[in-house]
Amino acid sequence: QLPAERGLRILEIGAGTGGTTAGLLPLLPADRTEYLFTDIGPTFLNKAQERFSAFPFVHYQPLNIEEPPAAQNFALHQADIVVAANVLHATRNLDDTLAHLRQLLQPGGQLLLIEATEHRRWLDLTFGLTDGWWRYADSRQGHPLLSPQEWQALLQAHGFAQVELLELDGQAVILAEADSLPPRLSEQSWLILADRQGVGAALASQLHQQGDRVQLVYAAHSAPPPEGALSLEPSAPAQEWQQLLASSWQTAGRTGTAQLPRLHGVVHLWSLDTPALPAALRQRAEPDEKAPLDLVAAAEPMCASALQLAQALLQAQVEPAGLWLVTRDSQPVGPADPLSGVLQSVLWGLGKVIGLEHPELQPRCVDLSQDEDVQIQATRLRVELLHQGEDRQIALRSDARYLARLQRCTEQRAAQELTLPAGPYRLDISERGLLDALQLQPLERRAPAAGEVEIEVQASSLNFRDVLSALGTYPGDAGALGGECAGVVVGVGPDVTEFAVGDQVLAVAAGSLSSHVTTSVRFVAPLPAGLTLAEAAVLPVVFLTATYGLHHLAQIQRGQRVLIHAAAGGVGLAAVQIAQAAGAEVYATASPAKWDVLRAFGVQHIYHSRTTDFSAQILADTDGAGVDILLNSLTGPAFMQANLAVLAQGGYLAEMS
Repeated sequence: QLPAERGLRILEIGAGTGGTTAGLLPLLPADRTEYLFTDIGPTFLNKAQERFSAFPFVHYQPLNIEEPPAAQNFALHQADIVVAANVLHATRNLDDTLAHLRQLLQPGGQLLLIEATEHRRWLDLTFGLTDGWWRYADSRQGHPLLSPQEWQALLQAHGFAQVELLELDGQAVILAEADSLPPRLSEQSWLILADRQGVGAALASQLHQQGDRVQLVYAAHSAPPPEGALSLEPSAPAQEWQQLLASSWQTAGRTGTAQLPRLHGVVHLWSLDTPALPAALRQRAEPDEKAPLDLVAAAEPMCASALQLAQALLQAQVEPAGLWLVTRDSQPVGPADPLSGVLQSVLWGLGKVIGLEHPELQPRCVDLSQDEDVQIQATRLRVELLHQGEDRQIALRSDARYLARLQRCTEQRAAQELTLPAGPYRLDISERGLLDALQLQPLERRAPAAGEVEIEVQASSLNFRDVLSALGTYPGDAGALGGECAGVVVGVGPDVTEFAVGDQVLAVAAGSLSSHVTTSVRFVAPLPAGLTLAEAAVLPVVFLTATYGLHHLAQIQRGQRVLIHAAAGGVGLAAVQIAQAAGAEVYATASPAKWDVLRAFGVQHIYHSRTTDFSAQILADTDGAGVDILLNSLTGPAFMQANLAVLAQGGYLAEMS
């Protein structure tokens, strides 16, 4: 019965071996479910990740429910359902446990428990030999298990208004619904950069009604701000933004603190006052000369204020539960969307940059709809603020809540949605720079000439070059899409003896994003034993590149130190394996989220790829000796200077460009 714009958020506590999980996952709608599998340690999480790999909507995170969830990086009041199967009785203090559990549930959310409820001797003889069976230190007397009546009373005491039980053979399924208001852990304060059209004021009123503190700030305007609100120029210097944060908190009654405390949320709505883009420009027609619009001047206050706000929060060491950058009609959800606010979409670009450089601010971009009145827009926004999930790009429309999310496309879905040409085909792009212009076009097969083979492509990989080519940013002529593949030989040239029709091969071949491709026999190799065609398709380009750089150019030797930049990428991972096979010592850079991948390959020296700090760190780790070989893919003079500083005397720099 959830509204159409909401997905289903389920969190399982103490999921363990996944017995309950395995029964639940097949029942859930994959396109609307977020399932968080938690347990106290990584062992069960790692095994569950392998077991439930077929369910892409399942995520995994450690959780000790006996400790406050917020201290374990859990967003509060987000779950629609919390599941706990025979786990709560094993906690030390049920009052603390239920208080923490209640913090995870959204208002009106449901708790689904499975608990043993009868004191049976065989349970005591089985589990009573462990210390954990008797570790409770709360009001329970003589036994860790509670009766159904005791569970009902305890849950009602912790804010569960309705409790239903189904008893069967000493076990109970308990369904409890949380009351409509979340428990207040502390005062929640909001800073809202309000628009002049009323969305910010309506949002503040709704937040006030639920007991929150709100400080409204308006962009400086000819009209003074409403009573109790502040005003500021969007392009004001950093010092004034710092003063805004300080005065905002003093208004909320928090003076005398050395450091501003955590805000529950900061909402940027000034973009809603950005002028609408003229219809002529939206339709790529000639603009109306009578009403010219300076696009840069119109967008600058919006972006400058968001940038200054983010920098002020960082300088004041304020880490809100969310920084919300709100636009209206700036994102295309459907073909009929008006996009009158497309100029505001530049704020989404800035939001993505903030998220990459300072994820602690937790920036989220939300797009509203002009088709709804101010109160409804504010209500939809308030619901999103109070129930934020992991999604960072959201469009709220009257019919649904839309998310920018990548999902794995199954072969069945591809067959349903993709219309293949009747005969051979290739992937082409009619206008580079527009990914919507990608199309499957009929292909005229070419019979192999002398020294060539024709391959029926079974798998083809996507390289960075193809992405740049499709986006229209590749320097020079990128040619046809695709550069490597794996498949079955269906034709051979008159002088070819290395391969025969029916052989499975991998190949380097221009235009390999096709059903058939013809290429020189020099660029074809037999399918290695033990590899699938899909696995083989990703090997040629990255391993040839890494082999050429490390062996042919740098002539790598055993015992040398090799620095591989962007080591978690395709070429990087190939280079790591080649260097290890040569007996070299690998030093690698990557973004922190990918360090575990490199550790799984046995790499011990790992550094950040987005700063130049690696230079000093590697020199320190090698006692000033540096590295003998450097395989570089980082661009810019600062990175080149850092590379040269870390390269040993007589070392070799292999540059990929």
